[in-house]
Amino acid sequence: MKKTLLLTLDFAPMVGGVATYWANLCRYLPSEDIVVLAPETGGTLEFDMRQPYLIYRYNLLWRNRWIWPKWLPFLFHAWKVCRREKIEQIIVGQILPGGTVALILKFFLGVRYFVSVHGQDVAWCRRIRRKRLLARRVLAGADGIIANSEFTMELARKLYVDLPEKREIIYPCPNEPVILAPQAAELLTKKLGLSDLCGRRALLTVGRLVERKGHDKVLEALDFLRDKYSDLIYFVVGGGAFVERLRGMVRALELEDRVFFFENVRNEELALFYEAAELFVMPSRELNDGDVEGFGIVYLEANLFSLPIIGGRSGGVPEAVVHGETGLLVDGENVGEIVMAVSRLLDNRQFADMLGQKGLRRARDEFRWEKQASKLIEIIK
Repeated sequence: MKKTLLLTLDFAPMVGGVATYWANLCRYLPSEDIVVLAPETGGTLEFDMRQPYLIYRYNLLWRNRWIWPKWLPFLFHAWKVCRREKIEQIIVGQILPGGTVALILKFFLGVRYFVSVHGQDVAWCRRIRRKRLLARRVLAGADGIIANSEFTMELARKLYVDLPEKREIIYPCPNEPVILAPQAAELLTKKLGLSDLCGRRALLTVGRLVERKGHDKVLEALDFLRDKYSDLIYFVVGGGAFVERLRGMVRALELEDRVFFFENVRNEELALFYEAAELFVMPSRELNDGDVEGFGIVYLEANLFSLPIIGGRSGGVPEAVVHGETGLLVDGENVGEIVMAVSRLLDNRQFADMLGQKGLRRARDEFRWEKQASKLIEIIK
């Protein structure tokens, strides 16, 4: 592989899908050929010291309102790293502003670049004319494009129809779950309050509390289902701006005894929720402003626990959930479809188990980081 610089605004130990995506891919790239330039955040020193490849960090000075354009310090740091490390090519973690930086570096230093798109970044560019025009110039100058799903690649194509010939889908992959020892799991279960809920049939959603994920529609569905399933409960794992609206809905629908919020759950605690749940439900939908699920790695994480899935038929979700094989896809705006899907899986345990087992095999066979990294190496070599 040529000496490559990854320019990204999101990188571990930051929390988030893009940060995790690139940190995991870098683990399987030749350590002597990959260099990362990413923001400095809490815990970066400890994380960076454990990695076999070189990581440069910079302060988020570009957020300072007195600096314009805001990405100027990003360009300054990237220029220095390119010269110091004799960089031959760049991977841009986000189309903007990293793409602008790479476009300038290509003009002055002759360094080719590849653009990585994730869905929300493309949708964001399309909403603002100035950013849309700039993003098109970035795509026009790129030597290749990487997307996290076929859906995201199509979004990029709508933004700029003449995409580079070199294109590849590099899917996110679930990490192997952390399984605690029985004694530790028992203690943690009591601490989280899950032991009091054992024996009840549980729906589960894991993810940031944002409108597109569909938590609100699950609550409306639960209101319809409560009479048929007296022991049905709902675990909402994650934090976000949508939490107060969801809590308000729970009070309005009088579901306080059925809905349980867990906002600060660590990675090692997640397995307890997956193991306690019967179904994973996240009926994502596309919002009017274009906000949409680019893929949905959390569906595959649930698959690793053999959970049947109910996902929204929007964005890149149909690539993460195969309808009728690893889960059921529904219209995320249609509460009736969600009710029918939940009832079908709760009433037909044999069918639900079949979906869970097929999902487990698919997640393990097709979505491995080393397999996706080999595709990345092939396109940028």
